[in-house]
Amino acid sequence: MNARFRTMYFLLGLLLFTTTGCSIQSKAEHQPLDLEGPVTVQVNSFAGDVTVRGIDPRTGARPHVAVTRESSHGIRRYDKAREAMDSISWSARIDRGDRGPILIVDVVSTAPSSTGVRADVVVAVPIVDGLSVHTTKGDIEVDEVSGPVELVTTDGSVELLSDQALRGPLKILTSEGDVNVRLQAGTSGELDFMAKDGRVGLYVRAGQMRVKPGTSNDSCRGQLGDSTEPLIIRTTHGVIRFTVKHNPKPHGIFHMD
Repeated sequence: MNARFRTMYFLLGLLLFTTTGCSIQSKAEHQPLDLEGPVTVQVNSFAGDVTVRGIDPRTGARPHVAVTRESSHGIRRYDKAREAMDSISWSARIDRGDRGPILIVDVVSTAPSSTGVRADVVVAVPIVDGLSVHTTKGDIEVDEVSGPVELVTTDGSVELLSDQALRGPLKILTSEGDVNVRLQAGTSGELDFMAKDGRVGLYVRAGQMRVKPGTSNDSCRGQLGDSTEPLIIRTTHGVIRFTVKHNPKPHGIFHMD
């Protein structure tokens, strides 16, 4: 290797070294759950991705919560990164409500700043019957749900897939991210979608859909079926894709059928 290429690779390595800084990640911390049947899930996290999915115990999968803590700081600041990661704590408990058991997962950080600090959460339960997720700077992914759904994040995308028709209201709020919702035929409600500086795509292949005045490229108001439950979705600088059909989960690129 000649001197020119040695110099080029040295400079490239130096650039990567000085820009990536110090990042550390914990091993996933697991808490098994003694749950059978439907459960309402509530996740409140200061920052990070949240994944919630329904599982089939016949496959050998077991209900659990898993949390992975992570911290990223500047170069030569390993001690600060470790201190920030150690500031993250979490808990999971089961309460009782009108609908049955409620799984509550709380993730907090006592770090002076949340910059570069996050925790990714995975929740797996037999049947998700009602769901509330609040996080920041992270994506939300949901696989299989019924009942009321509220998903709120910032700087993240949201994906909601379910082979069940949605029962109860739906609220999805995010910014700087796409929203992809794919639900079973029989889903019904009053649509109120807005994608500021983005666009809205409807792919309703089952059920009666009536589009109301005021619908445009970046917003949609309409009636799906005969339910009066509100279906509200908001994002900025992103795309909303809303699909209702039989066998809704399989999809092509960019969730387009």
